[in-house]
Amino acid sequence: MKHPFFKRKKNIEAIIEESEAEHIVPEEPKTVDILSPEESISEVSDSFIEWFRTPTRGGIERRERNDIFECYGVYGCDTDGRLIYRYYHRYSEHERDFSLSYNRQLDFKSFNNRMLTELDSDNIKLSDYYECIAKAEEISGITSDMSDNSALSDNDIATIRIFCDSLDILQGQSYLAKDTSLSCECESVVGGDRLIIRFRKPVTHDPIIEDVAGVKKETIGGYDIDNLWIMGIFNRLRDNCDAVKVYSLTSEWSLSGDSLYLFNAVGFKDISCDLIIAAGAADSFRKFGFYSLSFN
Repeated sequence: MKHPFFKRKKNIEAIIEESEAEHIVPEEPKTVDILSPEESISEVSDSFIEWFRTPTRGGIERRERNDIFECYGVYGCDTDGRLIYRYYHRYSEHERDFSLSYNRQLDFKSFNNRMLTELDSDNIKLSDYYECIAKAEEISGITSDMSDNSALSDNDIATIRIFCDSLDILQGQSYLAKDTSLSCECESVVGGDRLIIRFRKPVTHDPIIEDVAGVKKETIGGYDIDNLWIMGIFNRLRDNCDAVKVYSLTSEWSLSGDSLYLFNAVGFKDISCDLIIAAGAADSFRKFGFYSLSFN
C-alpha cells in the first residue's frame, strides 16, 4: 500500500523552469537621448557668452587611449557678469564631438594672465587680446590709460634691427618678426654662446609691474649683470634710451635656476613708445613666456 503523503517527484529542471517563468517580467524598451556634436556644445551650455576661441591644438591618431587628443580654450563671460574660461577636448575614440573638460570663473588678474599666456603661445593676436581685455575691464569696473594698443610697426622693427646689427660683441644675427614681438638670435664673438634678445611694447596690464608665480624678480643695477655679453647689450641700450631699468628673473621651478634679464627701456631713439626687452641664453629663453614673464 502506498503512503498517502508520498507523491511522485517532478523533474528538478522542470521545477526550476516553472519557477523562473512565474517571476519573469518583460522589460520595457529603454530610450537614450543622444546629442549631436553641435547640441553638445551650444544648446547644453548655460548663460555663457563667447568672446574668443583659441585655435584647435593637437591631433587625432589611432594610438592608445588618452595618448593623442585635440583641445581648445574659450574666453568670455556669463550673463551675471563673471569672467569665464572654458576648456574643451576630445580623444581619439570620440572623433565626432568635443567635451567640456572644465569651466573656470576667474578674477580679472587671472583672466589677464591666461590671455598673456595665449600671446606667448601664439594662440591669439595682439588685437584680439586688447578686444577681450577691454570687455573684461568693463565687466570688472577697471580702467586703464594705455592709449597705444598696436603691435610693433615696420619702422619700429627696422630700427630695432639696426640696433641689434650694431652690437659688435655679437654676431650671426637672425630675426623673427611676429604679430606681437621681434626676436633676434645670435652668438657671442668669443666662445659662441647662443643668446636670444626679444623686443615688444608694454601691454595694458603688463606683469612687469607685478609679482609672477614661480619667478624670483629682482631690480638690479646694470653692472650687477653677471653675463658679459648681456651687460654689453645694457651698455648699448643706455646710449640709445633716456632710461633703462633692469630686472633679474630666475625660475623657482628649475633646479638649474634658469634665469634671464629684462630691460624696461624708456625713450628708445626713433621709436615712439617704451620697449620691454628680454635677453638670455637660448636654452633658458625657450622656456620663457615673454608676455606672461613666466618660465614653463
